[in-house]
Amino acid sequence: MRKINLIILEEEEEYARKLALGIRRREGGKLEAVWYGDRESFLAAEKEADLILLGEEFQEKEFIENLVMAGGSKRVALLAQEYIKRELTGYPVILKFQSLEQIISGIYRVAAQNEKDDIVRPGMKKEIIGVYAPWSYEISVLFSSLMSRILAEEKRLLYVSLAEGCFGARQEEDLADLISFLRAGRGNAQTRLRSILRKNGKVHYLPAMGNPQNIWDMSGEDYERLWTALYEDPDHDAVLFEFGAAYEGVYEDMDRCVKIYCPYQEVFRDGPQRQIGQIVRLYDKKELEDKVEYVRMPYIKREGGMADEWNESLVSELLYSELGDKLRGNWHGR
Repeated sequence: MRKINLIILEEEEEYARKLALGIRRREGGKLEAVWYGDRESFLAAEKEADLILLGEEFQEKEFIENLVMAGGSKRVALLAQEYIKRELTGYPVILKFQSLEQIISGIYRVAAQNEKDDIVRPGMKKEIIGVYAPWSYEISVLFSSLMSRILAEEKRLLYVSLAEGCFGARQEEDLADLISFLRAGRGNAQTRLRSILRKNGKVHYLPAMGNPQNIWDMSGEDYERLWTALYEDPDHDAVLFEFGAAYEGVYEDMDRCVKIYCPYQEVFRDGPQRQIGQIVRLYDKKELEDKVEYVRMPYIKREGGMADEWNESLVSELLYSELGDKLRGNWHGR
């Protein structure tokens, strides 16, 4: 995917400078940013841009319309503190005083609407590692969080979950927003993917769907669109994919995985092997047997549910436990 060129036109030059430098440091060659503090310098530069981010002092309807008509940019967005003029409500807005991560996400979100997916890396390989534990949502999420950290030690990893919620608090956007974008069939899927991605340590992840109805509403076409976007993503060479209980066509798509982990606790001792065995016989998927690895998880006593609020200290504790060392050694030695 080609680099996105951004111009920041903001009267408060120190803010604009820090924002542009922060974007450059954070996004490297993916997003280039320059800034101007006055209209004259900006117009004199005649610099090509994919997106112009306008501070409040430059949010005049005639000026914006002239920019769009001149073709000097593909898109204009408003950098606003809190409010914008009613006559400008048709333009996208990025709030000025929020985190750098949120601003960058907003930039990608706006840019995605106008770009096309015109670059694909032919022959690009993607390593897919699956997690399947429909018998216990909590164990599935716990194991996936643990395994994602282990894999991210050596790989450019993306963690995608079709379970309901992970990594704690509800995000502004999640996997459901990406699916909605892909359904529309317009714009740049990779740029939109970047706008939704979040980071936890070394792990990049797509926030899981907060509304379970969104999972049940996914069709076979939705899953295929999602897989296409993941395979074409140039920023990650491996995906940890947590198959949820409501996944349509789950057994067919398990074929994509180089390995499938089935975590369980002692109370489910016989269930996982029996369920996978039934799948192999019913769907004639004998090849899955060689990919599946059953992982017995330790019993963990917690106050309250695990689903709503993730305990980072618990994952960190398991990361360097006997289980973490075993998983790390098994993966490296496979």
